[in-house]
Amino acid sequence: MMVAATCATQEDEPPAVSAEEATDKFDARALVGSTIAGRYRVESLLGEGGMGAVYLVYHTGIRKQLALKLLWPKLMRIPSVVARFEREGMAAAHLDHPNIAAASDFGRTEDGRFYLALEYIDGKELRKAIEDADGPMPPGRALFIARQIASALVRAHALGIVHRDLKPENIMLVQRDGHKDFVKVLDFGLALLSRHISDDAAEEHRAKTARKITEQGEIFGTPAYMAPEQTIGGLMDIRTDLYALGVILYELLTGLRPFAGNSSSALIQQHLAVPPPPMKDRARAAKVPADLEALVQRLLAKEPEDRFQKPQELLLAIDEVAAANSLMWPAGTPISTRKRPPAPPPPASPRKLAARQTVKSVRARLVTAWELAKVKVVGKPTTRARIEKALARLRKRLPKRLRSLPVWLLASVPLLAMALLAAIAWQIATRTGAPARGPTSTAPAQNEVVETHDLAPAREAGAKGEAPDGQRRQAHPKTNKTLRRK
Repeated sequence: MMVAATCATQEDEPPAVSAEEATDKFDARALVGSTIAGRYRVESLLGEGGMGAVYLVYHTGIRKQLALKLLWPKLMRIPSVVARFEREGMAAAHLDHPNIAAASDFGRTEDGRFYLALEYIDGKELRKAIEDADGPMPPGRALFIARQIASALVRAHALGIVHRDLKPENIMLVQRDGHKDFVKVLDFGLALLSRHISDDAAEEHRAKTARKITEQGEIFGTPAYMAPEQTIGGLMDIRTDLYALGVILYELLTGLRPFAGNSSSALIQQHLAVPPPPMKDRARAAKVPADLEALVQRLLAKEPEDRFQKPQELLLAIDEVAAANSLMWPAGTPISTRKRPPAPPPPASPRKLAARQTVKSVRARLVTAWELAKVKVVGKPTTRARIEKALARLRKRLPKRLRSLPVWLLASVPLLAMALLAAIAWQIATRTGAPARGPTSTAPAQNEVVETHDLAPAREAGAKGEAPDGQRRQAHPKTNKTLRRK
């Protein structure tokens, strides 16, 4: 919609023409059944507006249904309206994105009227979806719709195109990919084009373009969705569209726009000076997570520098909020493709914690020793670099399966081998060459065990009246020495 500004219209400009005056003496339904530009057969009238009429046509060459927008005859003499119509055709032709209604043709009819052939979209306006919801939408559905709009803005930003009139009336929801909320962004008639797309010298700088429109007596946009810089004809860029998307998302989550007013000037004043109210104040039935509301508040910042600077940043923020709150599409499909962070492990017992701390301490000491140690090989000090070279040469000689082992494990293998050999040698030495017992030793030797078994019959004999074992040992000292030697 076009909003009249306070400044007067220039005298050399033709007077504005209303929709009723534009359609005066012209019956839009009269074209049904005719052929436009030799290839578009008009099947039905889809709707009428201030700029023109929209028809459902059939392209006889490619055999496909399209939507054809035809400018009203009386608007042809208004240069600003014609320029807007051309701007929409150029913008839609360059925006090849699944969430944008693409344009396939632009030209003039036999009687000189401009037409624009667009992708035919059979769906429902987002405005109608908001009305059908009759209150706040579920956060999952609202974010799903907003994410698709942001994805369309990514493509527009890449081409330097600013929509400048984002609102629910310019967004269609269609049945596609298994759900009914596939977004299509329409109506780039107010779009601000980059220099490489538009040949109009007046659009070389965005601020100049906006100021020129203001001087002609018009501010383009819808007051309820206009960013503060747009209301005063300031510099506009993709952040202007992000502000409008913030208003749309606020309306989806609460069922109401952040600002309400009886006039366009009242709405513009609130966008300029009044901070957006908390969602609970506008709709008590709204159940919006805190991080999601913070995202919307950032989109609605008064200064462009305080908003998201790129649509890509908004996409990442939406994914993070969706993952953090487990927001789901109503049919059960997750909104975000980003993997959710794994659940934290259960707390370990104090015993396990102490063991882990010990392992960390030992590992730290080994690393420190490795850094500070200097090994001497053939009388020369060897630094860590030389050791690593030696380990690299050793690694090349190893089988391929063992080459991927870490350096510290390879370095510890010789030490472990030396420790194993020392342990084996000690075991052999203790078994074959054990030292003789001293006089103070109390442990029985193997030969004493044999002697005890040999003297068992002697004890039995002593029990029968013979001499005790101690006396026999004193009587035969040589025999005991012989036994000990054996």
